[in-house]
Amino acid sequence: MKSIRNILGLLAGGAAVVGFYACSAKSGDPDQGNFNQNTAGFGNGSSFDASIGGGFGNNPNAGGASFGGGVVFGNTGGSAGTRNNADACPAIRQKPEQIIVYKDATVTDTITTYKPVALFIMMDRSGSMVTGFPPPADPNNWNNATAAVTAFVNDPRTAGMDVGMGTFPYGPNNTADCMGTDCGTPVVPIGALPQNANAMIQAMQNQRPSSDFALTPIECGLRGMINHCLTFMAQSQTGEQCVAILVTDGNPTQCNVDYAALTQVVTDGHASGVTTYVLGLPGANIPELNKFAVAGGTAQAIDVSGGANTFIDALNNIRQAVSVTTTQTISTPTTIATPLPCSWNVPDVPVGTTFDKNKVNVQFTPPGATVPVDFGRVSSEADCARTTADAWYYDNNDNPTKVLACSHTCNGTLHNSAGAEVAVLFGCDSKFIFN
Repeated sequence: MKSIRNILGLLAGGAAVVGFYACSAKSGDPDQGNFNQNTAGFGNGSSFDASIGGGFGNNPNAGGASFGGGVVFGNTGGSAGTRNNADACPAIRQKPEQIIVYKDATVTDTITTYKPVALFIMMDRSGSMVTGFPPPADPNNWNNATAAVTAFVNDPRTAGMDVGMGTFPYGPNNTADCMGTDCGTPVVPIGALPQNANAMIQAMQNQRPSSDFALTPIECGLRGMINHCLTFMAQSQTGEQCVAILVTDGNPTQCNVDYAALTQVVTDGHASGVTTYVLGLPGANIPELNKFAVAGGTAQAIDVSGGANTFIDALNNIRQAVSVTTTQTISTPTTIATPLPCSWNVPDVPVGTTFDKNKVNVQFTPPGATVPVDFGRVSSEADCARTTADAWYYDNNDNPTKVLACSHTCNGTLHNSAGAEVAVLFGCDSKFIFN
């Protein structure tokens, strides 16, 4: 196979039209690669045909050489010969590569309806909730509980969850059947949020303890909330699990006051299907309440002595614990496309040839199209403003080194056409929009 240097040596003896093409053919294989038969006349009237990388052959009717990237220069002497019509204007063709990148995105969904759950809150309404006596109870305990319950039932994340409320002692007379009959009567029946939100908020206002002395019948509260949950689950048509939440600020002072016996009540309830959470307000005996929590199937009592915000956090944590959280990883394809360039260098002219600036054209093939459209030529960058059509110009008309797209063509057509192709053709008369 002849080298490029040998071909250029041949060109030195006379002017020629040279076509530049990218070939993938094996050396010496005339059937491989893609090249054009362009003719070039030499001073002595001889002609030749060659394709770099695709083998050489002699054609008595057509001459020319093709290699490297698709540029054709005008000849300065000799006979022109005849071009193949299909490849009359060889081109630099550019089609940016598009790469599809798969990025992992993690999506986490909290599903509250996967395993239906109802919450039944049993509120301590002993006198210490508003008097702070005996210490270390806090007189703001009921206010903080009211703020927490209000925020919880109004939280959009609780929508669809069933919530109800009971109290101990029960009613205006502060009664306490130690077997939980009255404490098990709900002041707010279990119902879905947000529909049940107003009833819960109103109950916290209506059930506010008076400053009159009232004892703390924890047994009544425990038995009442467990009995009500069991009744609810037996009667429910949805198969919901009922979760009981005991809220208290003190030690038992009425009914059974033995923590071991009270813990057994919770153990029996859990064996029947009721999970118990315990929230301890200021004044509560957290170590003893921990026993209730463990017996009820939860890790430990939740200390909410830090005020309304800690109470709200506790309720939110309970909601999260009884919900089902699933995590799935998905792959999202993202296409990264390099925009087409807006300028093209005029290639170096081989020895013995002359670049003809009036034999250059720019063609654009839209994405998915097979027929290209011509960009017209204008005389200068200033002339770009005179047309809305896609156009191009030289960086220097006297000594051009670059073919440049007008700014509206660059920013519009070229940069917003992923998958398009642009070709700069050499060897045919330029198509001017206006001179």
